[in-house]
Amino acid sequence: NGLGMAYRAKSPDRVLAELSELAHRHNINFFESTDNILDMKYVRDFFATIEESRTDYQFFYEVKANLTPEQLRALHRGGVRWIQPGIESLSSHVLQLMRKGSTMLQNVRLLKWCRYHRIRVSWNLIWGFPGETEEDYEKTRTLVERIEFDNAFVFRYSRRSETPAAEMEQQVDEKTKEARNHDLLTVVDAAARRAGARLVGREVEVLCEGPSKTNRQRLTGRTRSNKVVVFEGTENDIGRLVTLKIVHSTGFSLSAVKPEEASSCQSVPMEELLPAAVAAS
Repeated sequence: NGLGMAYRAKSPDRVLAELSELAHRHNINFFESTDNILDMKYVRDFFATIEESRTDYQFFYEVKANLTPEQLRALHRGGVRWIQPGIESLSSHVLQLMRKGSTMLQNVRLLKWCRYHRIRVSWNLIWGFPGETEEDYEKTRTLVERIEFDNAFVFRYSRRSETPAAEMEQQVDEKTKEARNHDLLTVVDAAARRAGARLVGREVEVLCEGPSKTNRQRLTGRTRSNKVVVFEGTENDIGRLVTLKIVHSTGFSLSAVKPEEASSCQSVPMEELLPAAVAAS
């Protein structure tokens, strides 16, 4: 946390040793970082070590949005399959108001190259930031439709006291924020349903977490790209990676069966649970 402590990072050798211990102890190969953001030295040092070690480790990391295609290639070769960049807007004007230090083009290029390198992206969109115009919203909405991602979190800006944004002029009224939020969620929901439909009939790996919260007779788990999957299984499946065939999608969760219970499956790598290709260059 940059507000309360200096940036710290473990050495590549130490992290590799800890990963090896965790992998053997828990029989896993997928790891999510709980650090604030990826140490850029890791792109050159740590992930090169992972690549050279020829392990099958895969990772989730929070990153900045200004990664180059070369850096994304290095991350993928080092096992990164899922990232969360600090995008928050697809409007250069709004990004400038937020003091993000990035532009719309940088954000779209990041999404494009993640698609190319088969890295899944989760990201936040904040609407109603002070100074946001109708033109800002319409241009961003158009981009969201064209990019057609299936994993974005949409938030209305909430005014908080003692923050720079709270004192800014041109605060967006609540009625407008609510309308834009509802409209964008409609766009995101439609994209999620299309993305889920593309998975029906295919096989994926799922880490079983335990009984479903809504139906204790069924089990639930997550794919390597954090998609929720519900299926019928046994207690022996809990805590294990299970190969399942997707038979139905609601857009935000998937229903599946074990391959031996179905036929005509088409196998797909987990990293292909991605949005459609980004058209912009």
